[in-house]
Amino acid sequence: MPIAYIDRRAWLARAAAAIGAGAAAMSARAQSATLHWIVPFPPGGGSDLSTRIVARHVADTLGRPIVVDNKPGAATMVAALELARSKPDGNTAMTAGMSTLALNPGLYPRIGYAADKDFAHVSLLARLPVVLVVHPAHPARTLDELLAWLRAEAGRARYASTGAGTPQHVAMALWLEQNGLQAVHIPYKSMPNALQELAGAQFDLMFGDVASSAALVKAGRLKAIAVPSQARAAVLPQVPTFSEAGRPFEAAAW
Repeated sequence: MPIAYIDRRAWLARAAAAIGAGAAAMSARAQSATLHWIVPFPPGGGSDLSTRIVARHVADTLGRPIVVDNKPGAATMVAALELARSKPDGNTAMTAGMSTLALNPGLYPRIGYAADKDFAHVSLLARLPVVLVVHPAHPARTLDELLAWLRAEAGRARYASTGAGTPQHVAMALWLEQNGLQAVHIPYKSMPNALQELAGAQFDLMFGDVASSAALVKAGRLKAIAVPSQARAAVLPQVPTFSEAGRPFEAAAW
């Protein structure tokens, strides 16, 4: 059964209620002030869109203005450091994901913050499924064909992500390693930029988030190979899972 990743009304209600409940413990002064909500990615990607949608509903729930501020850079560490250095008055929040809380502490020796001590975790905002996509002129149509092509390329293939150490980068590196393959990594600053470059065949493949990739796949500007999830994505029902293709593998971002 396909996973209905976008049940927007119910999802927003749950997110707003959860975050609103977390804010109930704030002081009256904090509740009336503007909330500064930091997003560690450029505008247009899945995290940015999710944050802006939820922020509108949270603002209504809390009865206070919210300003969403994009602070990309350094594998989300620019945004995380701004949050860590902000006043602990409940007026600054951040959409922190896998890179900020789970990957960076293990990948970099000095990140300038303690993921388990410097932040108060309010609520899970979203789980962002990904899809393996190639440019439309790529000869591979299936996962097995793509694996065969990658083996023939012998390390010359190029894949992209939204930056070193991001979930998409780590997922691709892990998938390649599990299959005994190598490829050249090309980091981009944003998901929309990377997907547009892939549509123009500037590189060969990537894990794109489903929310940003679906429209390009439906328009024929990208070719979707498989989704590394337990079930197919509702917005891309024709795309098989890795398990259905006989190559079990799971990856996602949150």
